[in-house]
Amino acid sequence: MTKTSLQLIAALLCAWTPLTGGMVQAETEKTQLDYARFRLEAAEKVAEFRLVKGLGHPEAFRIDIESRRTIIEADSPAGLIYGAQAVVCDEVQAGHVQKPDFDIRGTTLWLGGAVQGRRIAPYHSGFNSDTLPWFFDRPFMTRYLDKLASARFNTLFLWASHPFPYLLDLAEYSGATKLQPEHLRQNQEQFRWLVSECGRRNIRVLLHFYNIHLPDGLRERFGAHASWGASAVKNPSPEIAKYYRYVLGRYFEEFDNVGLYICPGETLASSRQLEWFRDVIFNAAKESGQNPLLVIRDWTLNMDFRTQLPALYENCYSELKHNDEAFTSPVPDRRHEQWRDLLKGHVVNLHGPPMDLQPMRWASPILIRETVTNWREMGYVKGAEIYALSCFDWPYTQDKLAPDQFGYREQVKGPKLLWIDRSGIYLDIFGRYLWKTDRTQEGERDHWEQYLTEKFHSPEVGKRLYRWYVVTGPINPGMQNLTATKFGNFWATVMLQNQSVDRILNARKRIDEVPITLTREAGRTHQMYYSQPVDKYFFQRYKERYGLPELTERISMPVAEYAEALSAGRRVTEAMTPDKVCDLLCELANEAMESARAARTAATNPDAKTELGRFVTDSQMYVLATRALRHKVYAAILKARMLRAGDAELGSEFLRHMEQSVEVYEDLAQLTDRTYRNANDLMGRHWKREGLTEFREDLATQRAWLAAFQEQIKGKAPET
Repeated sequence: MTKTSLQLIAALLCAWTPLTGGMVQAETEKTQLDYARFRLEAAEKVAEFRLVKGLGHPEAFRIDIESRRTIIEADSPAGLIYGAQAVVCDEVQAGHVQKPDFDIRGTTLWLGGAVQGRRIAPYHSGFNSDTLPWFFDRPFMTRYLDKLASARFNTLFLWASHPFPYLLDLAEYSGATKLQPEHLRQNQEQFRWLVSECGRRNIRVLLHFYNIHLPDGLRERFGAHASWGASAVKNPSPEIAKYYRYVLGRYFEEFDNVGLYICPGETLASSRQLEWFRDVIFNAAKESGQNPLLVIRDWTLNMDFRTQLPALYENCYSELKHNDEAFTSPVPDRRHEQWRDLLKGHVVNLHGPPMDLQPMRWASPILIRETVTNWREMGYVKGAEIYALSCFDWPYTQDKLAPDQFGYREQVKGPKLLWIDRSGIYLDIFGRYLWKTDRTQEGERDHWEQYLTEKFHSPEVGKRLYRWYVVTGPINPGMQNLTATKFGNFWATVMLQNQSVDRILNARKRIDEVPITLTREAGRTHQMYYSQPVDKYFFQRYKERYGLPELTERISMPVAEYAEALSAGRRVTEAMTPDKVCDLLCELANEAMESARAARTAATNPDAKTELGRFVTDSQMYVLATRALRHKVYAAILKARMLRAGDAELGSEFLRHMEQSVEVYEDLAQLTDRTYRNANDLMGRHWKREGLTEFREDLATQRAWLAAFQEQIKGKAPET
């Protein structure tokens, strides 16, 4: 292996990092320098390092070529890491200062949860090497952290309910946990190792906890109640406030270079938020003397409390979910505007995809790039938190590799797929565009085709799969965005739950209706959301497909409003119509099937062929799901027209679509029974159980309605 030529022209100085609000320790700088050297040596690249001033960002770098020598200049060792990454990836722009578009580029690991029956109780806090073996698997975690570093992520959000008793020796609260001393020491050692390894890669760690969750061992003492696997209280007492100040103080004392990711959650009373965050959390951060970074998530956050936040703590960023608990559109929720220039910066939380884009493969480079570009163009968004498409059941996918596999985590026997092996492209795409969105379309297509070529050992497969990711990108977001019936952690879009005819008709009434999210606190809309503009790729396909080059409205017309227009004999050209949207979604699914089959045929590597076979079955799921939804939407249009006309002449056609929706869904249920254990990694729901039951019940409901409606019409008919 060629040794890296390393020359430090300037002495290593402690680098000022605004995001942590303090001086990065010299030891951390040294390990970052070592990691930059390691990245070059592993790729057999040669470069020299030079620390300079004035590049304008702590992660900025510039690469100069001097007499055939490659010199990486940076303000800090963190910048040297990214400069080394550019050399490794052959992305050298000689003489140009390169710096990130976003200061916080984060992803999430769920540290907790427990299997309870068919589902996972997400707020269960306890963990050890038996319950979360992957967290203690250092070779795997090293590989994962290297993955994040190569994608230029710099923040790891560790999501937990109440992790402190499992990380800290709480001498004053001996009953906080039943964890054995040796297990506590193991947890502490692993957490310190993780923080250290993250720091080496310029990744900060933010520990999440929910308010107000408490140790199960102190439930009775604090008067807490059970809440999704956790012990919680709505109105914290002075004793609880004392406990939290104690554990937060211990946390900042024990671990270096860490911050907090805080959220009111569903339990803390809205009226108590100001005093709790001011007197407990922010005061603990101030008293630590470290000025740690805090990110406060707007979820059930009191609207009046929001305006008081700027005066409470300086090193604080706000955060809000991109499309609430879903990913329906590249366009962010309008509520983000409420956080403009309020705190040090604003972070977008892409929270929904772990649920609604599961369980299939999903990673559209052009849709993701459009999404990230929208964030950048908002001006005040300084970062993003990207959930992987495996969260509660991390680090595995829901792929069913043996006929008798079922459940989650320890319930699953036999082989499983690691998510980063199957779908790591998702993080790579987001990481690439969080660093820099301004790239050429042609260059990006070539980049991702080459990425997939290397993974599957075939240029033809690379081209076919790039096309597959592009055409499947709009399908899941498009299906739920069209009807807007229900959103949240509980449903996978492709399972089509909550898509009954009556829900479709009642969820959306007018295309210009005021979004429910603008009138209520985030997290208090009962999983209701609103339709957003579709992505640019789908919109362009729609205009071309239906000969509407002048169309500008990117929000589809609601089914109810469209039925009204049809009843009036009006042809709709000013907006996308639900029937045509469904037809185009079906076409995209069929195109995906063609691409997947062609990729499988082109593959010569046996392992690649096996995985490409799963792309084919994912495509079959898209085909069947879009067809089933199409029948439901067509049936909803017909029902609305019958109600407006007061006659049942369309009844036979209506019933035919309802029956066909069930027939198609039965095929979907049979397919997914072979391919996936669960629809997503939280609720344990499946097409063959809950999904098929809903479709059959809706058919029975609509049959009964039609019969009653026909009788009602007969009763009104004049006697002859």
